[in-house]
Formats: sequence, C-alpha cells, structure tokens
Amino acid sequence: MDGVGGKAGWAWIFILEGLASTLVGIVSYWFVHDFPDDARFLSEADRARVIRRLRLDGQASSKHEDLKWTFVAQAFKDWKTYAFSIVYMGADGALYAFSLFLPTIIKDLGYTSIKANLLSVPPYAAAAILTIVVGYIADRTQQRGLCNIFVSILGLAGFSMLLGSTQTGVKYAGTFLGAMGIYPCIANTVSWTATNTEGVYKRGVVVGTVIGWGNLNGIMSSNIYRTQDSVSQTPVLISRIVATRTPTANRY
Repeated sequence: MDGVGGKAGWAWIFILEGLASTLVGIVSYWFVHDFPDDARFLSEADRARVIRRLRLDGQASSKHEDLKWTFVAQAFKDWKTYAFSIVYMGADGALYAFSLFLPTIIKDLGYTSIKANLLSVPPYAAAAILTIVVGYIADRTQQRGLCNIFVSILGLAGFSMLLGSTQTGVKYAGTFLGAMGIYPCIANTVSWTATNTEGVYKRGVVVGTVIGWGNLNGIMSSNIYRTQDSVSQTPVLISRIVATRTPTANRY
C-alpha cells in the first residue's frame, strides 16, 4: 500500500490498526456488558453461576452500586494502588524496551530487516503460550506474586544470555526467555490488582491508574538504547572522556 492515498506504507499500518481498534470499540458498546445482570445473552442459570463466581472471587457484581467520588478517593488512599503501580511499571518498562528493539536485536545478529522481523514472531508466540499457562496456574493457586517472580527469573536469564554471549544461537534463545519473562507478568499483574480491590468503581480507578502509570514507561523505554551508546560509539566516547580528564583525575 506504499503510496496509496499519498501515504507511506508504514503509515497505513497505523491507520488500519487504528481503524480496527476504533470500530471494535464502537461495536463493544452493544456487545460488552458492565454486569451479569445486564447481559441479555445469559440464561438465568448462567447468570446465577457468573454472579456466584464473582462473589466467591470477592468481586461485587450488582449493577446497583452507584458511582460515588468516595470510591475514587479510596482508590488513591489505598497503598496497594501504588504498590501495584510499581510492580506493573517494572514489567511494562521491560515490555516496551523489548517490543521496540527486538527486531533491531535480531538484525544485529546478522539477519536482514525482513528476516529479522519474521524471526521476532516465535519469541512472542512462546510468550503467549506461557502467559496462558501462568494465568491458569495463578488462578488456581492464587499465588500471583510467586508466578511473577518465577517468570521474571526466566527474563533475567534471557537478558543475561543477550548480554554475555557472542553466539548467534545463544542470543536468539535469549530473546525467547526474555519475552517469556515479561509478557506473563503483564496479564498476571493486572489480574492481581483487580482481585485485590473490592468495589466496581474503586477497582476501575485502581486498575486504570496502574495501567496508565505502567504505560508511561513507553516514553522512557524508547530512549534506553540510544545511538550514541552503541558499541560502535564506544571508542569515540572513551576518547572524549580521556581528553576531558583533569590533572587531578590523572593521578588516579
């Protein structure tokens, strides 16, 4: 589609994906219901079952809960809002950095741009599978914190392989562990936040705050791997440092 409508091919990617998201958002107004009480597609038996599960999970399910600004104040006074924001910030910062630079990392292994993009797909597929597995385990054990710790160890191992090895195969394997150590933490942390917050409106404020704070890391993550910090720039940086050293520093 490069050149269609006077737009570059890369611009059409954003336009089409944005249109799809907008259309789904509009349609969801009629298809996504706030409470089981409002879901017309549920039978009475299914509605009773859903409400029972929500209550067992400690979540309010009645549509009769009215919006009060007290709930908003409670959300910002709750220490868990800030604790989960920090947890989510750690996971989301790594996610953005990984997503933005994975094709570049693979390209640096010696692959062409097109092949580098194609080779970036398998790590995401592995991460998607592990995300489902972790969600299944966390739901049944209710040990979401331990699940986060476990998969984070995989991420540490993966990034250590990327940093410490010069072999292409080892570094590519590291991208798998890196993705598997990041993405399960995202869904797991959001679920962890929701299940530890009582009240529909307070939960909405807390989850929105946590996700919003985490997404701000996209600004930071896009500036982690700067061109001037690349390996090829190291001799230039060293020469500048040596040239600007003071006589006092030279004694050391």
